[in-house]
Amino acid sequence: MRAYLEWRTWFTFQHWSASGADGIYENSGIRSLVKPEVVWEIEGSFDLTTAQSKEAGVASTAWHRALLDLFARYDVLALPSAQVFPFRRRDPLAKSSDGKPMDTYHRWMEVVIGGTLPGLPVVNLPAGFDARGRPVGIQFLGRFGEDRKVLEFALAYERVMQGPSREPVRTERR
Repeated sequence: MRAYLEWRTWFTFQHWSASGADGIYENSGIRSLVKPEVVWEIEGSFDLTTAQSKEAGVASTAWHRALLDLFARYDVLALPSAQVFPFRRRDPLAKSSDGKPMDTYHRWMEVVIGGTLPGLPVVNLPAGFDARGRPVGIQFLGRFGEDRKVLEFALAYERVMQGPSREPVRTERR
């Protein structure tokens, strides 16, 4: 349930940030140059209500308070960096994760909302590779204002882990 609230809250803010893009949307010449996912974000801003914005603010505050409770017990939180493995640039965007459909390309990186929604310091690092050689990452979140502590923790993690154990499998030039 909390993940759903975070997602809805984040996306309310995302749609709100696109609310000034009417000029792009209304100009068919410009709109034809914009990827469909951005058009979808702009369209999401059209029906955004004050009540939805208020609900997002309340939910964001509740999430921040929940994190403060966690940080009373832990100095740093660790989470994966993405829900899906990297895919080739020429491939279509991932359409599902663990069998669950993704309605927007943002879903493949939904796990980063936990730290970015409240504006916490977050650092992402390589964590290794799957059996197919695709890289996986880990993110470390810290208390607001403790950027240095998070960076020092990440540096210590890198030293202990001694970096990735091998190079990723190269399937194409990027």
